[in-house]
Amino acid sequence: MTPSEFRKMALRLPEVVEASHMSHPDFRVGGKIFATLGAPGAEWGIVKLTPDEQELFVRIDPEGFRPVPGGWGRQGATNVRLKSAKNSVVREALLAAWRNKAPGGLAAVRATPRREKRATKETKKKTAKKTTRNREAVVGDPTFAPVVAAFANDPDVNRKRMFSSDNVLTVKGKIFAMLVRGRFVAKLPTARVDELVSTRRGERFDPGHGRLMKEWVSIPAGRADWVRLAKEANRYVRRGEPPRPRPP
Repeated sequence: MTPSEFRKMALRLPEVVEASHMSHPDFRVGGKIFATLGAPGAEWGIVKLTPDEQELFVRIDPEGFRPVPGGWGRQGATNVRLKSAKNSVVREALLAAWRNKAPGGLAAVRATPRREKRATKETKKKTAKKTTRNREAVVGDPTFAPVVAAFANDPDVNRKRMFSSDNVLTVKGKIFAMLVRGRFVAKLPTARVDELVSTRRGERFDPGHGRLMKEWVSIPAGRADWVRLAKEANRYVRRGEPPRPRPP
């Protein structure tokens, strides 16, 4: 990826404008910076992610992503090594960063990048049909609906889009559960993940390229109670503590 391609990807997101600070080009939505070019060098960029998002992107593409050094990096600011980063992953990272900074009403809609060329009627029909099919498969997945419903009255829990899935649940901005390729994925203490793996109810989550995550478990439908595990994950992520002891 080149700086020019990074710039084009950022500017294709809704209501984005290019500005600058500290002599570096930046990209803003609603007046807030979500990405920067040229820092710490000409072949680098920065995306403003949450700490959990940062962890996932670094796992998926460790050659292309790394935390910004210091406290800013611990808050989620992430360096993108443009020469090494995969275009598809950078696109997802820019979208995640854009959503983190976009005004509430704008962030609630699905961001569709602006296209420079007009599509033919036939192409539009095919795209609309494919989009509808994908959204039905993800948004309308009945297996995840009870998980979403369990937190409907919790003001700290939000549903967001990431990695082409509309079913990512966060508590106070931190991801605790999501639906990935038809499987329930949750963040739990390492010991709890080990237990679920050892009893063959789940597997350690692999966000890509065989890089397993110690605190994340992936569970197929029917292997365990997704709602119960989502509540455990919510407590763990919300307080940073192990969940309450479970009855035998």
